Amino acid sequence: MGNKINKNVGILRISIIGAGLMALAPLSTDMYLSSFTIIAEDMATMPSFVQLSLSIFLAGLSITQLIYGPIADRFGRKKPLLIGLLMFVVATLVCITTSNITVFIVARFFQALGAASGMVISQVLGPDLYDNDKKKLGLFFTILSFVMGIAPIVAPTIGGFILAAAGWRTIFIALLAFSILMILTVIVLIPETKGANPAIKLSKSLSSYKAVVKKPGFISVSFTRSLANAGMFFYITSAPIIFMQYYKLSSMTFGLVFGINAVAILIGSALNGILLKKFGPEKLFMISTILISFFSILLIIVGFMPKNMMFFMVPLFGYLLSLGGILPGAATLALHGHGENSGSASSLLGCITFAFSFAASTFVSFIPNSIPVITKCIAASGLIASIIFFSNRQKITQE
Repeated sequence: MGNKINKNVGILRISIIGAGLMALAPLSTDMYLSSFTIIAEDMATMPSFVQLSLSIFLAGLSITQLIYGPIADRFGRKKPLLIGLLMFVVATLVCITTSNITVFIVARFFQALGAASGMVISQVLGPDLYDNDKKKLGLFFTILSFVMGIAPIVAPTIGGFILAAAGWRTIFIALLAFSILMILTVIVLIPETKGANPAIKLSKSLSSYKAVVKKPGFISVSFTRSLANAGMFFYITSAPIIFMQYYKLSSMTFGLVFGINAVAILIGSALNGILLKKFGPEKLFMISTILISFFSILLIIVGFMPKNMMFFMVPLFGYLLSLGGILPGAATLALHGHGENSGSASSLLGCITFAFSFAASTFVSFIPNSIPVITKCIAASGLIASIIFFSNRQKITQE
């Protein structure tokens, strides 16, 4: 494991493994969505408490990312990553074995603490290796987003089939197996891209965050990305009730429909990669932001239309397609050029993103999960994100 630095590593390999590490979090949120009512029955509680386990997971994911960045800058990438993955394994074992909703929720929080290591450290692998080439760094984040886009496509579908065939606990057994696979992959295939640096003092981590925030455009890009992503979490958290109760879909059909929508992010990321060399990350980020504002307006209109699932699906698909361009573009612009503070930059970006996601997920727990309400929530996220971008466009594109 050591501190030997190896920067001679293929972009495809490092991107796919990094995507696997990042995917641990969305797999942990999406695979059990169709199980909410079953888990509630099994634990003799209300579905809203199971829904709370998703919000608590997002809260843990947001808070802990602030810790991993400075730790990864101080102690290197591999050791903190492996410790986090081991924490995820232990917490998942608790989720599998408990029948108490409180214990389940607490275990979900510690699952998030473990998954956060993959979210933060996978993103700094790119800047470690390709920070001197913004287009190559953009390609890294595009591949990361593209491969990671497979997770929300397959997760609800696989989760639905596992639920029907073997019960909800087997979903968490599958997460356990995947996390163990990632531990072995990190040990064998991931090089140390930045070794320990004793000169970095954890007690001075606040100063590293100040340096990150002062970088032109960082806050604007982070808030644009986070608000747009929050729109997706308004959808994700409400999706089981919207599709299974409002539109009366079965758990397996819900998984397929959810997967169709997730394809949109995959297509958006793919298009971003194809067009990156021609237009550059700044222009593509702007185009994606324009598109998400357009589809946000369509979602508002849908809230006033008759009950028809296709009326909802079409603009939602467009919103998620646009998000597929925003996510890699924002990561490229926000994480480029931080040097020794790259881990802290990744932490702060992740923290802001998931803080908004947590807020969206929690808010859904207290409002009617109906099409008129949810469409307005998603649309508001997209439109405010667009306003922030265009209000600060000069700062974002000045590098």
